[in-house]
Amino acid sequence: MEEPLRIDLLLGPAEWRVKDRIRECAEAYGFARDGSEALSLTVLGPLSGVAGLDGLESAVERAAEGFFHLPFLLDGWGRAGENGSHVIGYAVRPSPALVEFRRRLVRDVHEAPVPGGRGWLLPASPPLSRWMQAAVWQDLGQRTRFAERLGCALFCRGRAAARYRVRPVHIPAEGLRIRIMCGNRVRSMFDLPSGDWLSAREAGDPARMQETLRQFRIASGRERTASAVPEGREVYVIGDLHLGHANIIRFCGRPFPPDGTEEMDEVLIANWNRTVGRGDHVLFLGDLTYNRAGAALRRYTERLNGRITFIRGNHDGAIRHAKDRLLVEIDGVRFLLLHNPRLAPRDFDGWIMHGHTHNNDLRTHPFIDFGARRVNVSADVTGFCPLPLSSITDLIRAGTVTGRQDAVPLWEMAEGPGTAN
Repeated sequence: MEEPLRIDLLLGPAEWRVKDRIRECAEAYGFARDGSEALSLTVLGPLSGVAGLDGLESAVERAAEGFFHLPFLLDGWGRAGENGSHVIGYAVRPSPALVEFRRRLVRDVHEAPVPGGRGWLLPASPPLSRWMQAAVWQDLGQRTRFAERLGCALFCRGRAAARYRVRPVHIPAEGLRIRIMCGNRVRSMFDLPSGDWLSAREAGDPARMQETLRQFRIASGRERTASAVPEGREVYVIGDLHLGHANIIRFCGRPFPPDGTEEMDEVLIANWNRTVGRGDHVLFLGDLTYNRAGAALRRYTERLNGRITFIRGNHDGAIRHAKDRLLVEIDGVRFLLLHNPRLAPRDFDGWIMHGHTHNNDLRTHPFIDFGARRVNVSADVTGFCPLPLSSITDLIRAGTVTGRQDAVPLWEMAEGPGTAN
């Protein structure tokens, strides 16, 4: 009997970071976990009664038309359970593109059930009993019902306590490849940036993945291929380039190969110089490099266009003329610029502009948070390009007029001023 088919979305550059958190869960709660397989989000399946692999591949191609990636946000803890199998995982907030992709698939694969009716979930645990799931849910600091607490007390006696509480994740993922599975076997792989089906050899080739990442960066504006320097003088803001820092690629899910530090440096410097003119002013909010000094530091700073005012970050000890903070005003909006938002004075009545947090907690530190009056200009949030301060001021003024009190969502960030190519 043929095993059912399933359509998965691979996590892309965020995979290492998420695997690291899943490893942490396994260590804290004694889960057995196979870390060899690529992490994925099930989009549709298990599927039965479909018109074979060829028909499913055609449906994937039609559903993916117009999309070079399918982003989503891993947004804290979630849980699901049915048929005696319960799991703990990360709640997934899909982008409009991912929702539309699955809608198209469901339309074409008529008899396919739509999984996750109560929400999308990326599992972080193996299947658990109902009461063990509830016990772990309590250990994670999540609310449980009285019946669950009672069940835990009755059926989970003697359970080893968690070694420590694992933090939730609130990080973005860029789905770049779609995988069709038959049971535990990979049947085919679709590369979204190129629109090509990949053989098993191509899918596992690091050079092919390097090209996938390059095509994605160009399509999304994270790698600029032409100069966008306007006439006249402008003030730009950005932080956290972390030039020369290999581990930042994995920790922040940057779209570069894990060993691609030199490639990352060249792209970030080119993005800067294709955005900033020599007469422009850049307010840099910390962490230009990773603890580099002397000639190594000058090799970076001498290549960057514009007059740069450095705000000191925690890796900028060698930049002696850096400022701890800076107060600026543009078009009636006052900004206090500093690297770490946790060091901002609570009584400041303007807007805090910061770096330091990267894209590691977009719930607390999104691009623009109207309620908290904060702006995160870490390079991982701005699309690796400096942003005109005037464009941020325009967004703030427009939101203030409408009384906006929320945060700018991830999807609006992806379409913001940092992504023009």
